[in-house]
Amino acid sequence: MWGIAEKAKQLPKYRFRNLYGLLNEELLIDCWSDLRKNAAIGVDNISTAEYELNLEKNISELVEKLKKRVIGHGWSEGTIYQRAKAKCDPLEY
Repeated sequence: MWGIAEKAKQLPKYRFRNLYGLLNEELLIDCWSDLRKNAAIGVDNISTAEYELNLEKNISELVEKLKKRVIGHGWSEGTIYQRAKAKCDPLEY
């Protein structure tokens, strides 16, 4: 993952594609150690301490939501993906 950050520094105009597929349980659990644990509570009203109580389960559920393109708070499955696709593909209205 750090190779991507280095490439972004070296080639600021490079367009990265399909980084979404790199978001898996192993990566997200590894990234957990880098998070500020005293940060403000997010839109889901869950603190890092609460999230960490069931970290593996929460990360697993997050990965499943990412696979289904369920992104955001209170939105139905695929909403963001469908909107983004509609903006990118004008022939599919």
